[in-house]
Amino acid sequence: MEMMERKFFFVWTMNKEKAYLEEMARKGYTLTNVKLFKYYFIKTDPVDYVYEFDFQYLYKMSEEEYLSFFKEWELVKRFGLWYYFRRIRTNTAKDYIYSDNESKGNMYKGIFIFLILTGLPLYFQLLILNFQLLVMNGALANFYQYFRFVLFILTPIHFMVSVSMLVTYVAYKRKIQE
Repeated sequence: MEMMERKFFFVWTMNKEKAYLEEMARKGYTLTNVKLFKYYFIKTDPVDYVYEFDFQYLYKMSEEEYLSFFKEWELVKRFGLWYYFRRIRTNTAKDYIYSDNESKGNMYKGIFIFLILTGLPLYFQLLILNFQLLVMNGALANFYQYFRFVLFILTPIHFMVSVSMLVTYVAYKRKIQE
């Protein structure tokens, strides 16, 4: 029997998402599918899985080549640029895809670069187009009023997430230097 649960996790709450999925597996619910804020499970015997996520973008290797690095892991689902993996817990370093600070830092660096690249149009609109809209008159100006409202909501959120990823990346870089 399949069960769906709605949960709100974001990139900065990745560890909470992993803990949630691992707890569900211990209760006998195995993850089968992931959609935006939706997690699908089937009822199984309780299993002590460890879940790991990987974020992939702008890589020149094929998905087949990429997945060959994870032979000891089961790919649960690819959701956007995120890969959800699991394996039975062994309580060793093999339970983690990113087992050292350098690789963890590189993952957060990749997320940060992706956020910057996807945020450029947002920042362009805020810095350039918004000032042009201020001097615009007529029906077109009223139409764009809605977009200005959305822009002023999305930009700070995007900025905070980007800064959060940058701070996390810098923290891992400092751990490497110590």
